[in-house]
Amino acid sequence: MLDESLGPFRPEAANGWFAHYRLYSPDQMESAAKTAAGVAGRRLLSPLTRGPWEAIPGDRSVVWRLSGEPGLVVKVRATDDEGTSRMWKRMLDVSRRLRPPDDLAVPRVHFSGTQPVAWCVIDAAAGSPSLLTSSGAVELFDVVLSVQRTRLDGFQLGFPWGISAYVHHIEDPIRHLVAAEVIREETGRRALELLESHRPHLKELPQVTAHNDLGLYHIYTGGEVTWVIDWESTTRDRLRMIDVAHLIVNHGVSRPDWARELAGIAMEHARSQFGNPLRSNLVVAMLERAVGRAHDMLRRRHQQSDQAIEALCYVIEERFLPG
Repeated sequence: MLDESLGPFRPEAANGWFAHYRLYSPDQMESAAKTAAGVAGRRLLSPLTRGPWEAIPGDRSVVWRLSGEPGLVVKVRATDDEGTSRMWKRMLDVSRRLRPPDDLAVPRVHFSGTQPVAWCVIDAAAGSPSLLTSSGAVELFDVVLSVQRTRLDGFQLGFPWGISAYVHHIEDPIRHLVAAEVIREETGRRALELLESHRPHLKELPQVTAHNDLGLYHIYTGGEVTWVIDWESTTRDRLRMIDVAHLIVNHGVSRPDWARELAGIAMEHARSQFGNPLRSNLVVAMLERAVGRAHDMLRRRHQQSDQAIEALCYVIEERFLPG
């Protein structure tokens, strides 16, 4: 279905939704990293991400290792984009207030500054990022449950994500994707029909914490406990499926059996807790993630994402769901 779903993509039509990120100069970013290392009393090592000279528009930060123990890293904001600035401030605030359960660790900010550009020194996660080949569905769902039990003391996240939030995050981006011909009109229509077919069956529940960007690259294993990093997008979720959906949409195309197993575990857990498998909640959450991923590539990179659209096709065809 991918070939039938991909539009010809018209960059000129996409300009209305493209955020024109201005990157700081490589010298500014490296100078900020050196300042941070000096404040921490450590030596600056190699970047963990693309270095400042390799950064491209749409990158939000550059991260360096620091010498010594316990492990620390330097994160430097890469752009003066207003949305990124808000997320940066939120990241600093959230870091101070996260209270994870005993089976989960989260990074803490130790030092921060704004000159020559915004930077912070945070804990380096122990272990290494999870791999799809060795990450079992059962273990990953346990991580989702640990995230849901994480508290945010004294932090106002605004309105929790309920049905109206999910619908808004699907309908408007689909229109943008169709208008820019990232996806074909027929694909957009099918996605909206899927939303409408499940909308009457959505069930709102007491809110829980959601990481809201829970990819395997944010889950570190191999230490005494599992670490989850990059919490700046965290929200409250009333459909209870956003983090499961993110894992499935980001990684399920290459391992559909694994995705179906994870979906089945999440629905069986919901059945045991609420007497309802929340199948429609999961479908709409996966739709929101797939559409959002394609729209983020359009907005931040001014590009069409084959991977996101292929995941969208899998969601529409219900290939991520057990029979």
